[in-house]
Amino acid sequence: GNCDGMDGAANVVEEKLTKASVCGGGKSSAFGDILSQLVELTSLSSADLEDPAILDVSMSIMNALNGPDDVCKDDDDVASITTLIKTIKTTVVTYVSQIALVEQQRLATTG
Repeated sequence: GNCDGMDGAANVVEEKLTKASVCGGGKSSAFGDILSQLVELTSLSSADLEDPAILDVSMSIMNALNGPDDVCKDDDDVASITTLIKTIKTTVVTYVSQIALVEQQRLATTG
């Protein structure tokens, strides 16, 4: 669900960001809209990890980056996007860990 979507979006952005060259010659970064969508995704997940809009935003991010491989980035975008990716991945790991802990306790109690 939402965790898979968030994790998938973060991985796609991270991969594209790593491969993208730095913009030059008047080209504009392909990551401006992605940055705002990552901020939205982070906000949604911090408010309510069950929000159905999380999957929509995650899919939108992945679809936006499914296009051409010749995208470029601004140096200013890299630090912000990297921080947001780390936040998203931490949220996913924390949520999944909590589920695993609850399940482990349930198994210990019920056998």
